[in-house]
Amino acid sequence: MTQLKLCYIFTIILVGGEGRNDGDEFNPREFTAVVQSARSMRLSWQAAEKSDNSPQVYVIVCPAAEMFDLRTIQTSYFIDNLQPGTTYWCILHSVSNSGYCYQPGVEISA
Repeated sequence: MTQLKLCYIFTIILVGGEGRNDGDEFNPREFTAVVQSARSMRLSWQAAEKSDNSPQVYVIVCPAAEMFDLRTIQTSYFIDNLQPGTTYWCILHSVSNSGYCYQPGVEISA
């Protein structure tokens, strides 16, 4: 007897609807992407001026790369296994001690 197996994959992207802006001092600045190879890039940024988190934590979300919660305490992040010829959009937030992502964050398309 043959059994069929089903696999469902869901992608949920949450967009904040409250229009909150926590101020520039809580958000990282100068978010850049430098291509390292046909399948990789390095994201880098300047640290936020203020944070209640020590060490300061950042979260990166890149929906097209199916990367949704990349966390780091560094001010750069290496991403590999990318598809050549694809444009990737990412958003970067600094994270509060309670886990809140300061808004609006910064965006980049590479």
